[in-house]
Amino acid sequence: MAQTLSPPDSHITTEPGAGRTPGHARIPYLPAIDGLRAVAVVAVLCYHAGAAWLPGGFLGVDVFFVISGYLITSLLAGEWRSNGRISLGRFWQRRARRLLPELFVLVAAALLWTAIFHADELARLREDALAAAAYVMNWRLVFSHQSYFDSFGRPSVLRHLWSLAVEEQFYLAWPLVAALTLYLTRRRGALLGIALAGTAGSAVLMAVLYAHNGNDLSRLYYGTDTRASAVLLGSALALCWSPWQRPSDGSNRRMRIGADGLALVALAGLVACFATLGDASATLYRGGFLGVAAITALLLGAAVHPAAIGTRRVLGNRVMRFLGERSYGIYLWHWPLFAFTRPGDDVPIDGIVLAAVRFAATLALADLSYRFVYGPVRSGAFGRAFRTLRAPTNRREWSLRPIAALLGVMLAGSGVFIMGASSSSASTSERLTSFTGIVTAQPASPTPTLTSAAATRSSQATATMTPGTTTTVTGTPDAETPAAAATPTPAPRPIAPLPSLPPAYIAADVLAIGDSVMLGAAQALGIAGTVQVDAAVGRQASSVPALIDAYRAAGPLPPVLVIDIGSNGTFTRSQFDQIVAAAAGVTQIVFVNVNVNRSWESGNNAMLAAATGAYPNTTLVDWKTASDGHDELFVADGIHLTAEGADLYARLIAAAIRPLPPPPTPTPTLTPTLTPTPIPTPTPMPSPDPGGSPSPAVVGTPGPSPSTTPTGTPGGSPSPAASPSTATASSTGTGQGGNATPTPAETPTTTAGSPTPTATTGGG
Repeated sequence: MAQTLSPPDSHITTEPGAGRTPGHARIPYLPAIDGLRAVAVVAVLCYHAGAAWLPGGFLGVDVFFVISGYLITSLLAGEWRSNGRISLGRFWQRRARRLLPELFVLVAAALLWTAIFHADELARLREDALAAAAYVMNWRLVFSHQSYFDSFGRPSVLRHLWSLAVEEQFYLAWPLVAALTLYLTRRRGALLGIALAGTAGSAVLMAVLYAHNGNDLSRLYYGTDTRASAVLLGSALALCWSPWQRPSDGSNRRMRIGADGLALVALAGLVACFATLGDASATLYRGGFLGVAAITALLLGAAVHPAAIGTRRVLGNRVMRFLGERSYGIYLWHWPLFAFTRPGDDVPIDGIVLAAVRFAATLALADLSYRFVYGPVRSGAFGRAFRTLRAPTNRREWSLRPIAALLGVMLAGSGVFIMGASSSSASTSERLTSFTGIVTAQPASPTPTLTSAAATRSSQATATMTPGTTTTVTGTPDAETPAAAATPTPAPRPIAPLPSLPPAYIAADVLAIGDSVMLGAAQALGIAGTVQVDAAVGRQASSVPALIDAYRAAGPLPPVLVIDIGSNGTFTRSQFDQIVAAAAGVTQIVFVNVNVNRSWESGNNAMLAAATGAYPNTTLVDWKTASDGHDELFVADGIHLTAEGADLYARLIAAAIRPLPPPPTPTPTLTPTLTPTPIPTPTPMPSPDPGGSPSPAVVGTPGPSPSTTPTGTPGGSPSPAASPSTATASSTGTGQGGNATPTPAETPTTTAGSPTPTATTGGG
């Protein structure tokens, strides 16, 4: 992101004509700034190369932001001091002349290469090229939800131009603010106050947005408003610190020690940030980016002091100057080279060999671009060449040299990119890019029945799946598969055999929320059952609670929720608790841990193992243990899944889902119903009444017609299951002197085989 090399008219004052254009200020050549650029661009390259020992290499971008703000504001303030005004037109013209030519060559080369070898990606690249040319690439990435930190499939080869967009937007707005403020107030202090207020406001905005659960880190990382703090801090430094205006020979020993000591401490702090702060560290979004900018400002302020002789020797040596002068080109060319040379997918090499090839090719292209694009534009050679096209023929051959140089750069780029010509468009990682947004998949017709599915899940789940315990599902080795330990092989660590599980089948309704790892398994999950997959590239844990709330607002949540978050950044315990709280009432929440070669992997997995034990309705799927060491499950990046990996992923999740409890038994109601009952045959039985009055007795023996034959069988009483609506009385007596219950005369009843009411007559 060294797109902000000092202006062509003030870069190297020892060259003829440098800084002599009337009407604008001049900054002397400061070799330590080139050295600082070199540190920043090397950090960015190492980060993009996947160097695990430098997880914060992307912070080199912030170093460039501070340098840009410092140099640009120094020019504006110097012009105001010299001329009493700022020529905005001349300023923007110089910026365009400095930045646009190399950018256009890069974009043209990327489009040409893509059209020849990756035609299926050309449509997206055209849109990116337009956004890059208009310097709005950062907002395109925000609105298209493209994460800076996720490497799902081939990333956009112009994605790195987001930082140029941030700086160019600053170049458009800040000179207007500076000119207007200085014109109205005539005081640099007022502009300094605006710069400091903007710095603080940008940092606070980032912290506030980060605290809001619904925000994606990409919005914070790409946004001009949230990243302006570093550029504005550099501007503030320029308004209060320009020590080159007070020449010093460095003879003051105390001053030398102070300047070099401060520079050394600041440089050590900057390197420590590169080595310790990961790209999803919460510290960065809570003021960490501003802290890195402040350290850079201290280093820059010390490095530009005339007394910092030791710092100039370290940062201003020939190697550092070479890299710093070409840092803009290095940054421009490195990312497309990396994107077109993915190990395993595009080229057959990896590791140190691939890194060496990439770095060498980047330096070669950057040097060609510096010599044959930046140099001729800066010296006006292209303008002179255009004018000499009308000259006599004997001069025309010289005018074609710059054009030949431009074509040479493009051909050199093609020569480096030729390594990727054999890439397969059918690779798994490319096919998975067709899944975007929310995927809802339904099985066509699951073969198992509901009963067998319940039995299958029961057999898949381990016996420890009980409320109040944490269930870790990794599967069990197949007894028929030879054990991995049977044939000893020299390996750095033991690799467990792959779990052997039945085909995934899920009978319960499931909502699965995840990132690009789950996105790659969406089809396998959809085949397994009624699973709604909501997976997005680059999704962070902070956005999940709001997403669950949105689903709840749309309707009842399903009984099972699957969460796979943590591949793209830190997953904290507080975020876990917020997810569980948002999913209140869900029968089971299945969390999947991560297998990702990033600094936050172990912390996320340790948190998940501990946190799932605190809730009775949570289950942990140990994807890390089940998949670790099995390269066949992953595409080249070692994170996203092949077809085999997606199948195992779905099986593990299916095995973790507990059988749902049976529905509650319905409570009997007292609503009367008409139930067919046998007709008891009334038999008049003379029985002496103690009170002296006759009382009829009914013995319930079924028969087709009334009978007067006494029956004394106790079993002839009506069934106790008779409906309450049946008005027929029954007797438990023998018909020989038992107490009789009076039955109302002419009460209708119904026989089991006939719906016709039959009169029951009481004797009297």
